[in-house]
Formats: sequence, C-alpha cells, structure tokens
Amino acid sequence: MTRARWIAPTLWALLMELLTSWPNPPSFGAPNGFDKFAHFGLYAVFAFLVARAVEPGRPSLRASVVVFAAICIWGAVDEWHQKFIDGRGASVADWTADVAGALGGLAFRWTRPRRLTAGTA
Repeated sequence: MTRARWIAPTLWALLMELLTSWPNPPSFGAPNGFDKFAHFGLYAVFAFLVARAVEPGRPSLRASVVVFAAICIWGAVDEWHQKFIDGRGASVADWTADVAGALGGLAFRWTRPRRLTAGTA
C-alpha cells in the first residue's frame, strides 16, 4: 500500500469528523429523516475510498470484509463521540444508515472494472 492512496480517505475521514463534531448543526429545513441520506452518502464514499486505498483493483472478499468491519466500528465510535457534543446525540438509526452506506460503497467498488496495470493502455 502506498501512502498516496490514503490521502483521499484520510481527508474524507477528517471532513466527516469535522461535520459530526459541529455543535448544534443547522437543519437547513430538511425533512425529518433526511439526515439518514447524508449518513448513507458520507459512509458510502468513505467505504469506497478506503477499499480503493487497500486494493487498487477490485477488492478481495477478505479485504472487503475487513474494510466493512472497520467502517462499522468507525461509525459506532463516531456515534458514541457525538453523545459528548452539544446538540448532538448517539443514534442507532444513524449508525444503521452508516452501515448501509458502507455496504453501498463497497458494492459500488465491486462493480467498478479492474484498473489497468501500470504501463498498459
């Protein structure tokens, strides 16, 4: 694994932590439950980026399971940490959306064609 492949997932993780550490976030007038789509999307992108960093081609089943487990744990820890932020709270429903997003991101990664090897075009 080269370090450069970890830049995007690391930056994405920092963005997610910044967003979830924001006290009393504005609701922007979104309908009730809309935040679940945000959770799904954030974690789908995160899982995709981590899977791509772990294996540039189609990830193996083992790598996918490890990435999925790591993202699920990350989501659970993130929900727990929100208990300590004003205006936030831990939610099993939010964590479920995180898990579903991780599955979606990994599924998308699996459907991506294998990358061409270096030197071939």
